[in-house]
Amino acid sequence: MGCRRGGQCLLTALCLWGLCPSPIQSEEKLKGTVGMVITFPTPVLKDGSLQYKGIGSIARVFSGQSRTDYVERFKGRVTWDNSTGLFSITHLDMSDTGEYTVEINEGNNQLKHFPLTVYDRVSKPQVNNSQTRTESDMQTCTLLCSVANGIEVTLSWYREGEEKPLNHSSSPDLSTPLTLPLETEGLFHSYSCVATNPVSNETVRATAGQYCQNTAAAHDTSRRYNIVYAVVFSTAGVLLVIGLITYLRRRRHRHREGPPSSLGSTVTEPLYTEVSHRHRNTERLTQGSQQQDLSELVPSGHPDTPLTTVYDEIRPREQGEC
Repeated sequence: MGCRRGGQCLLTALCLWGLCPSPIQSEEKLKGTVGMVITFPTPVLKDGSLQYKGIGSIARVFSGQSRTDYVERFKGRVTWDNSTGLFSITHLDMSDTGEYTVEINEGNNQLKHFPLTVYDRVSKPQVNNSQTRTESDMQTCTLLCSVANGIEVTLSWYREGEEKPLNHSSSPDLSTPLTLPLETEGLFHSYSCVATNPVSNETVRATAGQYCQNTAAAHDTSRRYNIVYAVVFSTAGVLLVIGLITYLRRRRHRHREGPPSSLGSTVTEPLYTEVSHRHRNTERLTQGSQQQDLSELVPSGHPDTPLTTVYDEIRPREQGEC
């Protein structure tokens, strides 16, 4: 049976003699995004295959006809475009990361390697106030930017209008969020926190005053309230002490002077002294005219009531009197 193509017969003969030429190989790195489509840029027009390292062929083309159901995990996701000859994988997942190879069996064999890395989109960073302090007449604030970590995620701070980052950070530990602090200059500059990976980026813009001024004002208000409370309680304490001292002094003074002698004051203990009757009418009292003379003691206009008690001046007993 003769060879239809001279090139194929020559290639077959060389291979039989162990002189089969090595296929032409090249490599191109590809980056994909979760949920998106990746297309391998080497066409297979008639004969060839798409291979995945560790599995083998996941799609093949024979005489311009394709078959793409070799592997269950790629079933329904691998396509071949008969007009362009390009293989594609849809609905990418992180697990699709790996090395793919497009093999071309047309004339000289060609192998094109495509190391593929699938990235998830970065999430939007979050900015919070980490610390606020006052130095001299200027208030400084530390902003803290954080984002969920991922493959090749980098977090950077930029001053508004500048292209060079003020600082940046990345970490291979994907189990913890990525954080980056920034100490601002005053409260009115604008900054941008940018999270990037090879397929996406997210930016949050912030001014120090936006995140720190309210905190600073609340801190000042709290400090003023503390001062007011301290003054009020101190004043109340001083007034309480003054009142207690005044009370004790008055009590001691009353003990030294004795009970008050004013008629309107209340006598707490009875005092006794000898009563001396000095009224001119009572001196004329005689046993025979006692009732008549006593009636003179009744004030004019007073009800005619028998007088049963006589009061006279109470005076202290002088020294030497019995």
